[in-house]
Amino acid sequence: GLFGGTGEASKSRTNAWLFAMSHNDGGSLIQTGRLEWTSGYLTGATVDVQFSTNLGASWSNIANVAATNGSFNWAPTVAQQHPAALWRVVVSTNSAIASTNSKLFAVRAQTNTTFTFYVNDDSTNGDIYCSAIGRGTNSGLSAATPKRTLQSVLDVYALAPGDTIYIDTGNYE
Repeated sequence: GLFGGTGEASKSRTNAWLFAMSHNDGGSLIQTGRLEWTSGYLTGATVDVQFSTNLGASWSNIANVAATNGSFNWAPTVAQQHPAALWRVVVSTNSAIASTNSKLFAVRAQTNTTFTFYVNDDSTNGDIYCSAIGRGTNSGLSAATPKRTLQSVLDVYALAPGDTIYIDTGNYE
């Protein structure tokens, strides 16, 4: 470039790196989807393609492929479906070189897969659906872990036709 070999020259990466490109805007993976990444300085390396349903606390392997492939077509099983998943790509021999997508997305093994969500206020008096009070930190995926507001469900999950949200009795703003 114009400034090559000078102090003004841009500094290019010289170490191995990965970047997860798919599902960074959330959304849904329905039946099958392509997980894509880009990489640098990983000639001959393999990567593990993984997913998490607990915000990255643990990961499950989907595939092991050449880093230079740059993509993997994932057809999730029924056991892998979840309304809030993350995926990552990680160098098989060096877990420090990894990249995770930036926003939760839904994994639906079939087009007719539906999910159920729960919302409750600050009380369980007279409740029909929920067994606990709603909290913003709850998942909203069970009667025992309801979200506090309908908006929090809409903010976190990619809803699809057929999904059900149970909003329990109470006072909501």
